Amino acid sequence: VKDIHDTFKQYNEQKKKVKLICDEYENAKIEPNKYDMALTSPPYFDVEKYEGGKQSHEANNYEEWKELFYAPLILKTYESLKPEGVFALQIGSQKYPLLKDGKKIAKRCGFAVEEIRKTLMKNSCKTTADEDSEVLLILKKAHLESVAPTK
Repeated sequence: VKDIHDTFKQYNEQKKKVKLICDEYENAKIEPNKYDMALTSPPYFDVEKYEGGKQSHEANNYEEWKELFYAPLILKTYESLKPEGVFALQIGSQKYPLLKDGKKIAKRCGFAVEEIRKTLMKNSCKTTADEDSEVLLILKKAHLESVAPTK
């Protein structure tokens, strides 16, 4: 993560302060309405392999994971962004409809879907079509006074 920061800091015209947080996202203390942008590539339900700590795929099935991890991740990110903030969510639909579900959840939270950008990265599934490889779901926080319920 630090290498990514160092790579992109040259493009920061306003020399903004960057804070890197290395923690389980569910536990991280993130201030509301503070950030201009968020970028993450969350674990894809059953393919993460972190050393130590809780795994998000400890959920019993994809539907449970989506409600206990994926939806809260998107909502927490929405709440942390300033109005007009941007969230770049890198996902790959290898076995599960992460893009489709991510768009639905994001809209419920108050995001507008700005763009779906190809990353030109192939995933490890040889039979996966190009349109199902890694993509960036670019979301923008709308001007809302309160967050829409996620259910």
